[in-house]
Amino acid sequence: MGIAEGRAVRAGPRCLRAGTSDPYVKFKHGGRQVYRSRTVSRSLDPYWDECFFLPVRDLWDPLLVRVFDYDFGLQDDFMGAALVELHTLELDRCLHSFRVVARRSASQLSIV
Repeated sequence: MGIAEGRAVRAGPRCLRAGTSDPYVKFKHGGRQVYRSRTVSRSLDPYWDECFFLPVRDLWDPLLVRVFDYDFGLQDDFMGAALVELHTLELDRCLHSFRVVARRSASQLSIV
């Protein structure tokens, strides 16, 4: 599995003042965190281009994808989340896009 890019990734009020965010993504499956992406500094359209191995024991157990804004010395801001139903993904399709929904906005996240 891989994480490719995000579009229109915006955090809360601090991000709006600064005009950018420092997003990273956490993946949780089967009740535990299985991967954390690197942080992309000062970007509203981050490009990760990362791959990772996801051992799946149960296709009916959804993958939780959460996006955060890194804040040095402070608690990171939650930016949004998507629940990926793995059993609905097409095996031969290379790119899947998901809408990451937060309280104030929505972003697009592409996963390979």
